Amino acid sequence: MTPRMPLTVTALSLLQETLPLLRVLDDFFSRRRVTAYLVGGFVRDAFLGRATRDIDLAVKGDALSLARELAEVMGGTFVLLD
Repeated sequence: MTPRMPLTVTALSLLQETLPLLRVLDDFFSRRRVTAYLVGGFVRDAFLGRATRDIDLAVKGDALSLARELAEVMGGTFVLLD
C-alpha cells in the first residue's frame, strides 16, 4: 500500500476555487445589509493551506430566516439541525 500524501493547497488555489461562491454570498448579504463573517473550519483550513468544501458563516441578524432565503436563492434546501 502506497502512503498518501497530505492534500495541500496554496492560498491562491483555495481562493480561485471558492471565490465564485464567496462573491455570491457577499452579494446576498450586502443586498440585505447583513454583516456576515467566515468562521470555523474554512478559516482554519485556509490558514493551514488545506482544501475544504465546508463554509461556515456567522451573521448579525435572523440566522434562520437568512438561511432559508439563502437556500432558496442558491437552489438548495434548508435543513434545521437540532
